[in-house]
Amino acid sequence: MLYPKKEEKSLSAELFQNPTNEYRGAPFWAWNQELSPEVLVKHIDYFKEMGIGGFHMHCRTGLDTPYLGDEYKACVRACVDKAKKDGMYAYLYDEDRWPSGAAGGKVTKDVEHAVYRVRNVAAPINAQRFPNGKTPCKVNGACADCKSPDTICCNLLVTRFSQEKGRIKVILVNEALGF
Repeated sequence: MLYPKKEEKSLSAELFQNPTNEYRGAPFWAWNQELSPEVLVKHIDYFKEMGIGGFHMHCRTGLDTPYLGDEYKACVRACVDKAKKDGMYAYLYDEDRWPSGAAGGKVTKDVEHAVYRVRNVAAPINAQRFPNGKTPCKVNGACADCKSPDTICCNLLVTRFSQEKGRIKVILVNEALGF
């Protein structure tokens, strides 16, 4: 970030003794429970009272508010608005417990990892939705490469590219559907 005071020729003793918010700490703030805008805004009041200049909103394991869902975005907005009102700095650390750009663990390194994820992460969880299904992944929680009539991972589609421009459409759905 570019701070206005960085252009000054020297750091004044007054600024050193009583730093403005851009020179104060901005800790990683672990969001690891159900979020509430009212509670988060109260926490920001505590940060300000402690002399903290800003904060990094950081999702951690245990977050019970759907990541990037409407409630989550309302919480982020409330925190950004509060920080702006109080002259603090609000940063959004967007990794959702995973390496940057992984979309909450749903983007994989390659096709092999994607297939592994479908079979060993998503399928066992999704299979729980079907009361009569008796696939090994539902019973054991891991893929057994079954050919059961109840299997939910019998179709895996990989599209490398389209020969015809514009033929494939990607639709982004703004709700949590699957794992």
